[in-house]
Amino acid sequence: MSKNTDYDNAWLGLGDLSSLAFDTNPMIRRNENEIEHPDIHLMRLLRNPKYVGATCKMLFNIELHPIQMAILQELWVRPFPMYIASRGWGKALAPDTPVLTEKGWRPIANIEVGDKVYGSDGKLTNVTGTTVRQKNLKFYNISLRDGRN
Repeated sequence: MSKNTDYDNAWLGLGDLSSLAFDTNPMIRRNENEIEHPDIHLMRLLRNPKYVGATCKMLFNIELHPIQMAILQELWVRPFPMYIASRGWGKALAPDTPVLTEKGWRPIANIEVGDKVYGSDGKLTNVTGTTVRQKNLKFYNISLRDGRN
């Protein structure tokens, strides 16, 4: 069966993924500046999206799947990233995520069919369905440079 490279490279518009540093250990190569200032060198590496896999392993002891590395790298480098994915791709919200309802802010875990919540257009809308709450998920709070979480 022949490989259709246009099809293989079409998903997410990422093109050739061979450039992603899946198995790269950024600590192997050393030059004079890296030896003289290892702390600055390490911070540069940890902030480099090319090494997101190594950073997650080093800081959180988490082995990322290649698709996770690709997604995180794309979210890092795009000026206005948008993550759209089907069920099961890690878009879960923490149960205590606040949702503005007609009666004030409530945790998303307490939202039920029939409640009225404010939509992205600023208008009240009826909740017509909810999903099954997943168990044993880990949630991480990420702080941005401007202080937002």
